[in-house]
Amino acid sequence: MVWKENRENAYCEITPAILALKEQWEKKNYIDPKLYKEYNVKRGLRDEDGRGVLTGLTRVGEIQSYSVTEGEHIVPQDGMLYYRGIDCRELVKGSEGRRFAFEETAYLLLFGELPTAAQLEAFCQQLASYRTLPTNFFRDVIMKAPPRDLMNTMQRGILMEGLYRRSDGTLASNIGGWETPYVTKEKLPADGKEHHVALVKDGQKITVYIDGKACTAQNGSDKRPSDTQSVQIWTVIGAGQIVNGYYPKSGETVYLEPGAVVRGSLLVCGVKNVKIAGRGMVDIGTVTNDVIAGGFNFNTQRGVIIAGSDGVTVDGITFSNAYSFSVSLQESKNVTLHNLKIFSHYGATDGVNIKASSGVTITDSFIRSNDDCISVYASSSGAIGNSSGVTAKGCTLLSDSAHAVFTGIHADPGRNETISDLTFQNIDVIDSRTPGDPYYGVLGVNAGDNVTVKNVVFDGVRISGVSNQQLFNVRVMMNAAYNSQPGKAVENVVFKNIAYTGAAPLKSGLSGYDGGRQVKGVTFENVVIGGAKLTAGNASTYLAVGSQVTGLQYK
Repeated sequence: MVWKENRENAYCEITPAILALKEQWEKKNYIDPKLYKEYNVKRGLRDEDGRGVLTGLTRVGEIQSYSVTEGEHIVPQDGMLYYRGIDCRELVKGSEGRRFAFEETAYLLLFGELPTAAQLEAFCQQLASYRTLPTNFFRDVIMKAPPRDLMNTMQRGILMEGLYRRSDGTLASNIGGWETPYVTKEKLPADGKEHHVALVKDGQKITVYIDGKACTAQNGSDKRPSDTQSVQIWTVIGAGQIVNGYYPKSGETVYLEPGAVVRGSLLVCGVKNVKIAGRGMVDIGTVTNDVIAGGFNFNTQRGVIIAGSDGVTVDGITFSNAYSFSVSLQESKNVTLHNLKIFSHYGATDGVNIKASSGVTITDSFIRSNDDCISVYASSSGAIGNSSGVTAKGCTLLSDSAHAVFTGIHADPGRNETISDLTFQNIDVIDSRTPGDPYYGVLGVNAGDNVTVKNVVFDGVRISGVSNQQLFNVRVMMNAAYNSQPGKAVENVVFKNIAYTGAAPLKSGLSGYDGGRQVKGVTFENVVIGGAKLTAGNASTYLAVGSQVTGLQYK
């Protein structure tokens, strides 16, 4: 395959200078394989019988912790560290009062000798060429959404730096062209089988290879080979391209190349079998337009809106600067959200907000939101129906002013709706900060508006810390700001394998509303708070249990 390169900035090039350094490194680090046998050094970590073995021959460093006398007596001494045979104290002494010795020492470790003045200058220039941040990185990552502390800035920077990299791991230039073919494995809906897919752009022409068969497309669209029996539409948003919102069609795959930015919303409305993938960003920013489509009124302050749709996948995308929900689901089913990176710091910005939807899976995602990280409701804001079958696994959550997980508060009180069969498994909660009642609870199950919430499982949740917060809040309630009626019931909630390691939390609250609106069946199994397992004997230390709670169990 042949493709054209069109670059403004080239990062991480394999240049002749790099190749020369590689050859120099190989010369100074070669170890004769015969020496492994001579000194009985194993090349693996295990002997044949499974025991650990001594490993390693090196020319890089040495520690001398003892000396041997003429009589071959071992005499302990203050440890001495040598890099390539040079006493580290001499390295420090040699640079004292003149400069930091980082570059010289790095050169010594890599290439086995101290550099000459010319070698040091060339090496420093080579290092400096890699220190430039990708185009717009500082603006997008650091300036637009300043966090509360430096460590969070560094963490987010590391997570998001991959947005600006090409598929081969090198940094992407800020252009609209493709620099390498993208080879992936996609599940194409025509036959349900896995196919190898390669996409190559040459000017305005995109060639798509499926299982080695080429087909062509203009302006980002493509028809698969005829023997696949259906049409697959591809749309590519390239690095450096800024798109003001996008509306995928049924059967379309939208690929956001690393460095691509969508301003506003990806609106997935009334469609089937849509995939949004890649390493690009949806940056909502200050977009405030409302749109009406498919009978829904949408606020484009949201990142991706999935409404009235079936079979939607969102994979690998980063969402930033939402003023409302980063990911919003309404009246949709069979939705997969994978490897998302969500950052929001404005008002009521839920990370993933699910309304009147079913068959939703959220996996391996990082969600930092100003409001709830993951929320599940029934009818709300024009979406009508029950919610069921929601699973979240392998996610890391941080809520700045609400819950890590929250369900139940919104419904249509005249429909006697249900929210059921929710599973939250293998979850890490970094922190959860709630301003106070009625919003308490890192993990909140609150039934309002005559809804029944049942069959909710939290299994394998690790909570690092909370700020003025309850760990669990399970109740039938009414919040006058959001509800016209109290909830109907909460049934069968399981907290299993929960570990909290922070400072003492507030007492968790469990309460019904009245005799006809109760909490029934809450189980705490292997719940450990500050090193103490929650039991019936110490429950009063950690829980405030109301009179309308029945079927409470400790295991």
